[in-house]
Amino acid sequence: MTEAKKPQPKKPAFEPLAPLGIFLMVFGAIITYATVYPTQFADKMVNLISGIAFLLWGGAWFYVGWKRIKKLKEQQRKDEKL
Repeated sequence: MTEAKKPQPKKPAFEPLAPLGIFLMVFGAIITYATVYPTQFADKMVNLISGIAFLLWGGAWFYVGWKRIKKLKEQQRKDEKL
């Protein structure tokens, strides 16, 4: 008779969304800060809108990456208890 195989616990994998999210938020902060330099109004608005877009995009990526890491760690703890 064959023995039922135990599922092997997943090894923690590298989650690239969290560091990429941090990078995009820093990049967005730099672009948003560029609105304080004396340029034309249209240029300031372009910098402001694109900076806020990068901040939101980076924040969303960081959040998703953080949730995935948290879920993976929780799953790993669960597997260790078995």
